Amino acid sequence: MKAAVPLKGAPRPSHTAVHRRKAISEMLAVIILLALTVVAGVLVYQIFTGKAGVASTNTAISIQSAYISGENGVMTLTVQNTGSNIINSVTVQVYQNGKQVLQQSPSLPSNGIPPGQSWSETFTGSFTPGEQYTIIVQASSSTGSSTTATVTVTAN
Repeated sequence: MKAAVPLKGAPRPSHTAVHRRKAISEMLAVIILLALTVVAGVLVYQIFTGKAGVASTNTAISIQSAYISGENGVMTLTVQNTGSNIINSVTVQVYQNGKQVLQQSPSLPSNGIPPGQSWSETFTGSFTPGEQYTIIVQASSSTGSSTTATVTVTAN
């Protein structure tokens, strides 16, 4: 048998034609990867901006000061609204050695405790000088969410 001889005038298969096809498929792969990266970036952006919107409206409080006079049976408490929602109600619980010695839900101003504002209240109870008390303040906001702050104080 004779070896195949190319016809005169027929194009010869060249090495560059094979490379051209590979280059097109590589370019297509890069375009697809870039598109997927952009879509993933947009999704991540939307997720985080959505979460940031939820996180930016929160209910949070901080106990600024707590003082207990065991001799007088008086506790003074100052709470600050550190969140972005108005605080509508507060419940104060005081424990000594795991036993509840006080629980009250004092009335707040008619407009509640606005964000950034503080509220103070004086409570009476049976406190012993030198004993440690755990004060738990639970606050609820106008949105229905709630938060808790805790501090331990030694009575004077």
